[in-house]
Amino acid sequence: MATSPASTAPALSSAPVATSFARAGHGQNQHLHIEIERPNIFVLYEQNIGLLSPLIADELRDAAERYPPEWIEAAFREAVEHNKRNWRYIRAILRRWETEGR
Repeated sequence: MATSPASTAPALSSAPVATSFARAGHGQNQHLHIEIERPNIFVLYEQNIGLLSPLIADELRDAAERYPPEWIEAAFREAVEHNKRNWRYIRAILRRWETEGR
């Protein structure tokens, strides 16, 4: 069964990564604040796999600290494309990329 791109798109949350830098202007420093949207691993899990258990939530939290957000999003996408909707499969993808390189 084919799915539309919108149904497999990762969910984004407002967990911003803030970056600011000073820019000179008329003798004063002006600060520019930039927010970058990051995938929320919990929403990705719930939308693509199912309900969270406390144990899975702990593992997801650890993975979010260990792996880049882009890897997590790509691992979820790969699992869904192969119809392997479980955390063990996604975790194995991330571990493989960590050891072999992505």
